[in-house]
Amino acid sequence: MVSKAGRKKSGRLSARISGQKISKRAFALTSQYGILPRAYFIYGSPGETQETIQETIDLINEIKPMSMISYILDIFPGTALYEDFQRRTKLGDDIWMEKIEDIMYFESDQRMSKDMILSFGRKLRSDFYSNLPAFADAINLVDREDLYVSHADFLSRLALTFSHETMPQLKQSRTRMELPDGCLEGLYHTFPTIVPILG
Repeated sequence: MVSKAGRKKSGRLSARISGQKISKRAFALTSQYGILPRAYFIYGSPGETQETIQETIDLINEIKPMSMISYILDIFPGTALYEDFQRRTKLGDDIWMEKIEDIMYFESDQRMSKDMILSFGRKLRSDFYSNLPAFADAINLVDREDLYVSHADFLSRLALTFSHETMPQLKQSRTRMELPDGCLEGLYHTFPTIVPILG
């Protein structure tokens, strides 16, 4: 989980914010050794604005994950946010006797709306998938012969993701995904046979 928030958000969530340089280094090492770097983000937090969403997008562009999963903030018992929710709404634990699956934070914050939060999610996904080909091109695998086979497997799977659009989100984003040149070049360099290319 990558943690990134403005002071207002982090204070309310009592979160420890990861250093951006540390996050960037960790993601770079992961991709360099042929491991798919995946980032998880939560949005719709207290104090969420267009500015904080842009901060998250800026972080995504810094760390260059190959996969990104985002969630709207839920409130659950046993957390500071849940206690705050109870104080603000005067509701008790019997709320869970109703037919609800969860409590979205934004539903209890008059400064937020469903349309606003959904637009934040669309922006995160749109920006991520628009920049994904560039993230793939930026991969710089460690040149070690003992890793060539695993590198080839990593690159072939990555290439098939782009060429066959196996991620449903790629179509939803309406972004035309082109196969990054680096994928095939890396394949021929690390393991010059047709097997990895066919997956």
